[in-house]
Amino acid sequence: MKVVVGVDASGFYESAIRLLSRLKIDPLDIELLHVDEVPPSYPEEAFAWTPEVLDAMEKLDEKILSQAEHLAVERGLHSISRSLIGSAAGLLMEQADVNHTDLIAIGSYQRSRIGGLVFGSVGRALAIGAHHSVLIAKGEIGAEGPITAIATTAPAIQIKLSDSSVS
Repeated sequence: MKVVVGVDASGFYESAIRLLSRLKIDPLDIELLHVDEVPPSYPEEAFAWTPEVLDAMEKLDEKILSQAEHLAVERGLHSISRSLIGSAAGLLMEQADVNHTDLIAIGSYQRSRIGGLVFGSVGRALAIGAHHSVLIAKGEIGAEGPITAIATTAPAIQIKLSDSSVS
């Protein structure tokens, strides 16, 4: 199964990687994708993409993806990684289309109503717009015990996983 995992700078992706490892899907081909988003109040054309800004972004991206790769290896998962610039939801869907991905996986947390309006919701955008199945891991996913996740598939069916029997 091909999976693209959205890797955010806040570390919420960790829940998605932990959940994927607990589901024991074999074979599992994972692409870790980190997207640098332009601030919502800043039109992309107006953002100053100076060499210094791009260099700093590249170094931060390498650090974020290195941590994600380390967690994947720790959980027994093989992955490749890459970073892009643009809309996180849009690029996750685009990469899933280009790579004929079976599943898009992300970690998520509850934002305030105002936070959701200002920053948007990658999970919501994926659930509404993706042509692929979407797995949203919510909260902390441990090595064992109960798990909570939302899976959306086409047609729009939502399945809430909350099962302590998944190991």
